[in-house]
Amino acid sequence: MVAGTSATLTGSDHIAPPMSFAPAYVAPMSAKIREGVDVPVMVAGRINQPQEGEQVLAGGQADMVVMTRALICDPLLPTKAEQGLADEIRACIGCNQACIGHFHAGYPISCIQHPETGRELTYGIRRPAGALDDGGERCLFRGH
Repeated sequence: MVAGTSATLTGSDHIAPPMSFAPAYVAPMSAKIREGVDVPVMVAGRINQPQEGEQVLAGGQADMVVMTRALICDPLLPTKAEQGLADEIRACIGCNQACIGHFHAGYPISCIQHPETGRELTYGIRRPAGALDDGGERCLFRGH
């Protein structure tokens, strides 16, 4: 369930809702759809933190959540959430500057919260000191 369309300027706000939209603002609508169908319902729309997604799922508003810009901001979000490291997640603030803004200007997407995004081959994958690597070991910045 998404509320956006690229057919109109007003509808395009819902494709990548800016920070003025409440987190998970489409979830109440998806709950109504979920009540009337016999298939899984997936919802998108400013679900930028795992806690928001968990609330949507726990509230029965959807069966799955979509977190596109949140993963642009922090590609390791699912791993960090699964490992209980929510405080280490870089949060998408919905500013649309380096993701949507760059896209519309013809530049590669990135994120003001995670400027390495889209430039991993140039900058490598940086992890903050003390972050867990894929094997659960503590590590320092890699590739620098």
